[in-house]
Amino acid sequence: LFGFRKGWLLYSPIMIFSLIGMFMLFKTKKEFSFPITILFLIYTYVILSWWWWCFGGAYGLRAMIDLYPFLIITMAIFINKMIGNKIVMGILSVLILFNWFQMFQYRRGILHYDSMTKEAYIDALFRIEKSPDLEKLIKAPDYERARLGEE
Repeated sequence: LFGFRKGWLLYSPIMIFSLIGMFMLFKTKKEFSFPITILFLIYTYVILSWWWWCFGGAYGLRAMIDLYPFLIITMAIFINKMIGNKIVMGILSVLILFNWFQMFQYRRGILHYDSMTKEAYIDALFRIEKSPDLEKLIKAPDYERARLGEE
């Protein structure tokens, strides 16, 4: 969820608000809270337990997109509670812009499709052109070892 290779919350940080909204769901819409929380936990466990959990060359952890119809409910609850809070709305806006910027970087090859490391991510953080050091900073995954369940 937080890794540099495909970390869901690193590449889609706005989804943090959905997770916060999941806790708020217990107070506002109790009938949805248990099913959505259980669905999120089971789905996340199953997806991230697969031998190739990052699902190949895509921006972020694309397998989590299947949960978005449910997570939009929890995000809406969070936003509804915070709508008058200018600081939270400002953070929300900045995270949306940051996500768009990272998608721009991905499309331009600034963020590698499956081999990002902490060093490569930090190097790419605010770049608008591909780093000349990218190839030295990335680490290609070992698919065969992953298939065997090894790191």
